[in-house]
Amino acid sequence: MTGYIGGDILYALEKSHPEYEVTAIVRNSDKGGPVAAAYPKIRLAYGTLEDSKLLEDESARADVVIRQYQYAGQKLQETVLKLNRYG
Repeated sequence: MTGYIGGDILYALEKSHPEYEVTAIVRNSDKGGPVAAAYPKIRLAYGTLEDSKLLEDESARADVVIRQYQYAGQKLQETVLKLNRYG
C-alpha cells in the first residue's frame, strides 16, 4: 500500500470511511513509516508478497481484502487463488 494506487486507496478509505479498521501490508519500516505518519489509525503488517503465511493470516482476519500489485510470480498467484477459493 505504499505505491501510487495503494496510496490513493488508503486516502479514499480514510476519508470516506474513517470507522473502518484497515490493515496495510508493507515490506519494511522504511516503507511503513510514511504510511504510519499519514494514517496513524491504520495497522501495518510487515512482509512481502512471497510470504504466503502472512497473506493467509491477514486475509483470515479481514472482512474485505483489496489486492493491488503487479504480477509477482507463480507462488503469489497460487496463494491468491487459494485465498479466493477458501478465504
